[in-house]
Amino acid sequence: MIGALVRKELRELLPWGVLMGALAISEIAVLLVEQIDMLPLGSTFPSLNNAETILYWFAAFAIGTGLVTRERDDGTLGFLDGLPVSRTRVFLVKCAVMLALVLVAPVVRVAAMLAFHAISRESLDAEWHPMLIVQAFGLQMLLIGNGLLVGAALGRLRSLTWFAAGVAAAVLLAVESRMPWTASLNPFSLLDWQPSDAGLRVDRDAILIQSLVAGVALLIAWRGFVGRARARGVQWTERPLAGAAVTVATIGAFVAVFVIAVPRLARYVAAEGARGESHAYVFAESPPAQLATRHYRFSYPARESETALAVAAEADAIFERVHALLGVPLGEPIDVDASGSAPNTHGTAFFGRIRMVLDGDADLVLAHETAHVVAQRAAGGATAVRWAAADVLSEGLASWVDAHYRPSTWTRDDRMLTLAALHSRRELRIEELAAPAVLAVERDEGLKYSAGDALIRAVVRLYGESALPRLLDAFADSRLPSNVGGLDLWQAAFQLAGLDLPAVVDEFYREVSAYAETHAAEIAALPRPRALLVTAGRAYAVFVLVDDGANGILPAGEGLGADLPDFVLRVRPAPDSPLATFTSVDLPATRLYWLSPQQYATGRVCAQPGVKIGSERLLEPWSCTPLGDAAPLDLSAVQQGR
Repeated sequence: MIGALVRKELRELLPWGVLMGALAISEIAVLLVEQIDMLPLGSTFPSLNNAETILYWFAAFAIGTGLVTRERDDGTLGFLDGLPVSRTRVFLVKCAVMLALVLVAPVVRVAAMLAFHAISRESLDAEWHPMLIVQAFGLQMLLIGNGLLVGAALGRLRSLTWFAAGVAAAVLLAVESRMPWTASLNPFSLLDWQPSDAGLRVDRDAILIQSLVAGVALLIAWRGFVGRARARGVQWTERPLAGAAVTVATIGAFVAVFVIAVPRLARYVAAEGARGESHAYVFAESPPAQLATRHYRFSYPARESETALAVAAEADAIFERVHALLGVPLGEPIDVDASGSAPNTHGTAFFGRIRMVLDGDADLVLAHETAHVVAQRAAGGATAVRWAAADVLSEGLASWVDAHYRPSTWTRDDRMLTLAALHSRRELRIEELAAPAVLAVERDEGLKYSAGDALIRAVVRLYGESALPRLLDAFADSRLPSNVGGLDLWQAAFQLAGLDLPAVVDEFYREVSAYAETHAAEIAALPRPRALLVTAGRAYAVFVLVDDGANGILPAGEGLGADLPDFVLRVRPAPDSPLATFTSVDLPATRLYWLSPQQYATGRVCAQPGVKIGSERLLEPWSCTPLGDAAPLDLSAVQQGR
């Protein structure tokens, strides 16, 4: 009997199945236009939460509107009652068949994605990332199931269904920016996820709320289907004038949704473009080629063989010179994966291995990361946790080494100007430099390179290069206390190495102070950006104000010279937010950054503007503003650059 019911539903819902199949085929056809052996998961994975996925929700909603009412309106419910099966079982069969038909397109999409990856994958790109795919597809199933059940619940309103959906969408969009917690009521918040090596980062509140919404809608739809009384409350809409009024009202509701949603979407797209970020998940590229030198074993993409061979030709000399600079005997060969590095880095060193990008500075990057590996080995090898805790010294030592490989015309001006500006503002604190977590939150994690380089130079000026291996040996010394950190760890290690840390710190500040005195006018001319929380309609943004020293505080872009530095901005939801929740962006010409609801979910926004000095960033102190204190923003003035 269940089989007969399934076949009946398939016959009646065949047009929907054809539609979903056509959607799936159209997506595959678009991919087939590209070179199919170059479509690994890194290229296709972002499609799992794109605009087509939103279309699936609308298809599920539309098909769901007839789940409860079609049998009643067609007069076939009495026939079903005559079968030896309960209405509840009939209802569940209808739900299962409808869900299966709507899932045709997503299933075909995932299958095609895996097939293309099977054709494209090579060597280190062989990983299937099953957990990411399962999580993304699970969120799609929840979204589609939500659309199906909400459509079934509202379908009892018959001709008022789409009017009710439009009104609900307009109300939700209208209150979302005023009450950020309501963002989780939007079913499409399930698609607001970001991939990471540990899995998808998902809004758990959205999953919980949408699961509850689907459960409540299921109960409403089930009650409407198994109930014996015929719903007649909306029959008045079948009259011509009333039907026309409902149609006009429905159109009006969706026009309201359009008016609210489109400007917000435009601002979101503009902000994403200014941010320069991609939501694509970047999987490791395939390095099908390998080569070995006396001290390195390289794996790299074949298309970059010319650069790889050039680096390999110089690699052994780099290896030996780095060991000589650090006063460490030659060690074991190093494995180098030249297929890429961590985001926003040219290279990383971990557990005696190197990952790096092959570009014009590959020899410099190799020297820098080799210095990390050599230092880790000298400071305790796999147990060099205390050296790893001294992040500024570690990066400073590697930066001091890579300076020997930079062009003769290279100077440390940008680094020193940043340090000198912080010192002039009394914000260059040795306690923060000794605490990597504090430095990353309060200042800028990139400061560890410039400050560390200056500290190592201070050590070399006072004690010579022979002090460096002694310092590394001290971090590996079993007498070094294991229960200390920060500046106390530095002090203990320097003491074991026979070095005077206060003298080194004094020499560090002496060099920075001398540079600050020499470049006082340049430091004074640096703009001091300020972050202002503004609101336009129902959206919030951070608007940067600039003090140019002559005209006072001005909106960015007004009355400023053409040689003004580029501006940057960091945003966090609350003063105690973890570093992983920070957003860091380069600001567009308007100096305006639109916020997403997650960034002000706590009812306030903490912002930290700054300026770029070459490759360095000089950030201002944090400021936190409640949403209620947001200033109104004149969008026309912003569009005109004022």
